Amino acid sequence: MLYIVEMAFSDPSKEDEWNDWYNGQKSSELLAFPGFNATQRFKTDADVPAPYLAIHSITSTDLYTSEVYRKGGGGSAAHWNDLQPNWTRRIFSDIDEMPGVDMAQVLVMVDLAPDGVPDLGLDILWAEGLDWETASSYRDAIALDSSVPHRGFAIVAPVTADALPKIPGVNVYRPLFKKQTAS
Repeated sequence: MLYIVEMAFSDPSKEDEWNDWYNGQKSSELLAFPGFNATQRFKTDADVPAPYLAIHSITSTDLYTSEVYRKGGGGSAAHWNDLQPNWTRRIFSDIDEMPGVDMAQVLVMVDLAPDGVPDLGLDILWAEGLDWETASSYRDAIALDSSVPHRGFAIVAPVTADALPKIPGVNVYRPLFKKQTAS
């Protein structure tokens, strides 16, 4: 499963410090929780409400109700919360672990229904949003958003992404660090 967090950051004077913290301490804390298998962060230059993207590969949604996760504050970001607007969290199934995006590649993310995407000439890996019935035991506790029912991913060279038509719901993200794994 994929646990995807999107957000903005509102203080440019502290953005480098926040990225260092998130890429280091925050990611390490998350990977220490049983059930978090891998993580990678990205940023888009597109004019979107939440340009930062974190994709976490998780074993099961059961981790959110585990005692160790709750006691550990869920990898809390309390001292940064006021500076992280437009924060959404979503869970997608059908992909066990997100492939890593090399620093010389980019991630194309598609938020359109699979049958509504024009031919982009890309090999798109599709994930389904987790339904609310499945998520009922923890959706409120971790403030999940279900507004994106499908999400597609393609990993390509930047030149390939530059040639893509500008389509609402299709954004290009560059990696902020290499994929990190729990092992």
